[in-house]
Amino acid sequence: MRIVHILIGRCNPDSANGVEKTVANLCKYQGILNEVFLISLTNKDIIPIKNCNVIKCPPPKFGFFLSKQTIDKIRMLNADVFHIHSVFQPHNFVLVRYFIKWKISYVITPNGGYNKIIMNKGRIKKTIWKIFFEKKIYSNALFVHSVGDTKDILEFGVKKKVIEIPNGVEKADISITQNYKINVESVHKISLLFLGRLSIQHKGLDLLLNAIKIMHLKNMNFKIDIIGPDFEGGRSFLESFINKYKLENIKIWPPLYNTAKIEAIQNCDFFLHTSRWEGLPFSILEAASKAKALFVTPSANPLGLVEKYAAGIVVQPTTESIANGLVKISGLNDNEIYSMGRNALKMMEDNFLWEDIAPKLVDQYKSGINDKII
Repeated sequence: MRIVHILIGRCNPDSANGVEKTVANLCKYQGILNEVFLISLTNKDIIPIKNCNVIKCPPPKFGFFLSKQTIDKIRMLNADVFHIHSVFQPHNFVLVRYFIKWKISYVITPNGGYNKIIMNKGRIKKTIWKIFFEKKIYSNALFVHSVGDTKDILEFGVKKKVIEIPNGVEKADISITQNYKINVESVHKISLLFLGRLSIQHKGLDLLLNAIKIMHLKNMNFKIDIIGPDFEGGRSFLESFINKYKLENIKIWPPLYNTAKIEAIQNCDFFLHTSRWEGLPFSILEAASKAKALFVTPSANPLGLVEKYAAGIVVQPTTESIANGLVKISGLNDNEIYSMGRNALKMMEDNFLWEDIAPKLVDQYKSGINDKII
């Protein structure tokens, strides 16, 4: 099968951008048994991807205008299916017009972009765009691909078939990294880690800080490290709040990548995400693949499986619920934390390996094409 992915950017598998990671891994693993291409809309040097032919084309001008080179490549490749990544992108509408004209099959992945909180930002413009442009994009697709945001996609109004296949990790990246003995029954100071953009509203960091403010007054037994790049003044907000309320058990650190990031994960007890909305954060999958217990809200709960596997704690995106969750974990002993971490590892092995995920999506491409022919 000939598959072509299209993405704005250079598709760096080591990027902090989850969409780039997703596309890079889909290309790599779909390319084992299929002919896979990536059209990378960028002015930067391309990054090679194993099992994939990466084609560099100019990014769209003023959002809408695709180069003749890009359009010619699309026609020349004669693909069985194109896969568009992310939504509310003007060039997607241009692509779809060509796909319809040339009777080309395609799939689209919103990557969390249809979430109602995101829609509330610039609601009037987005509603107009949805009516005149976005609806045509998803309505003519073979199916809409969900990475765990099916509820958001359906609430957005998508009537097209939605196929849920999550992001994943590579089997080689799965390992146990606890730094304490399995049978120790003592209670130590619980270490929680957040890794991600310091986006206050998106990641629910305001909820977390208010919960910690409450817990600080009760002198609970934990410490929290918040690591990530600044976003719209998020770092300043966090530092001001911490200083104002003298929250000595919280530290803010600059972003970490590659080996340094993995080491930070290895040194925590719980991996923390109190997001108001998400697609499926790679950092959550990376932490679970290192056998780390999870402390997450429903939107950051991978396919809703944390409770099923007893892989951590699920709290609601409210200050009270997060505070209650912190109280709950503050009394856990090492053996209980270790057990949650092992369960998180099992969850990953059963559900989130790229080696299994990528072929499933290919099967859905084929099924969608067959249904279209019938």
